[in-house]
Amino acid sequence: MKLYPAIDLYQGKCVRLEKGAFDKSKTYYENPLDAAKYWEDQGSDYIHIIDLDGSKDGQFVNFKSLVDIVQKTSLKVQFGGGIRSMANVETLANIGVDRIIIGSLAIKQFDLFKTILNQFGEKIVCAIDAKGGYIATDGWTEISEYHFLEFAKLLDQVGCSNILYTDISRDGMLTGPDLKSYQMLKVGSKQKIVASGGVSSLDDLRKLSTLNLDAVIVGKAFYENAFTFDEAIKALQEETND
Repeated sequence: MKLYPAIDLYQGKCVRLEKGAFDKSKTYYENPLDAAKYWEDQGSDYIHIIDLDGSKDGQFVNFKSLVDIVQKTSLKVQFGGGIRSMANVETLANIGVDRIIIGSLAIKQFDLFKTILNQFGEKIVCAIDAKGGYIATDGWTEISEYHFLEFAKLLDQVGCSNILYTDISRDGMLTGPDLKSYQMLKVGSKQKIVASGGVSSLDDLRKLSTLNLDAVIVGKAFYENAFTFDEAIKALQEETND
């Protein structure tokens, strides 16, 4: 199970929000590259980056920070936020982004999403960000008509093999992950699942690792020193070895 430390980009800084609320942000690094280098020094192979401004505005806003991290670290970057076109995806692939997260575009322009998926395959991760069971878009500011599980099944049908599921009500709240929804996805769909939102303890990581997910994203728990990167890796390995 892969472990992705999270970097959320907002107004050029590394921040964390509570439940996706832009008026409830806390800055952890003035320069996101410093955050990325810290996680690289800790031994991480991966980093998860979201352009929060881009998610809301529908365009790349913190692109320079992304390019700096891709070019100046050896981290494999998983990136999302503001991706609204094939050209956006091609740009990210060309600069060396490892995995490209598509959320709002998949909901609002499904035919275009299928075209992108056909061209980029495993590189694409579809974000399923749920609020009350229904998928939110546009930086989590709008709620769609799609229930998360039904949309996951639709993604199965078009060959999307990677999904990132977030329970918005838990994001940045340190209240524990949405284990029930991950279990539903494992039973109801075939994708590799990336877990995001709510991780608060090593016990949360141990519980997630029993579900045979592909990866977990940890943000606020790291930045608030709930546990270290080494402790997180060991917790995930404990369950894998049992």
